[in-house]
Amino acid sequence: MQNAVLVPLEFDPNATPNRCFLNVEARVASDGGEAALGWVVNAEFDSLADVYYRHAVWRKASGVLVEVTPKVWWGGSVYDEPTQFVPDPAAQPTGTAPNRSALPPRYVPLTSFSPVVSGGRPRACPLSSPATARRQ
Repeated sequence: MQNAVLVPLEFDPNATPNRCFLNVEARVASDGGEAALGWVVNAEFDSLADVYYRHAVWRKASGVLVEVTPKVWWGGSVYDEPTQFVPDPAAQPTGTAPNRSALPPRYVPLTSFSPVVSGGRPRACPLSSPATARRQ
């Protein structure tokens, strides 16, 4: 996926962590603007792939994108960096409020790999890694 933009954080004090679709719907109802659908990029350090999750951010009436949903990690810490967001109107959630949720994520490989059999089990063997070069 391409064309990621950094969306600044302006967490809504009434937002429920990790419930972006419902939070953005509530923000649109109270302050206008619209939901901007797309994908949030989760680039993990040790991963062979970037993971893209369906996501919604708030587009103000001025057109500025804003992240209103706090993202809380497993340990309870709040992610405090701008959201890497790839706009995509086709990234629709499923269900209806209050049970609206996202469909499964997409995985985008960062490296070419070939299966190697080791101990009777296949595993990925990196041939080249743009991700490794990116981290250095």
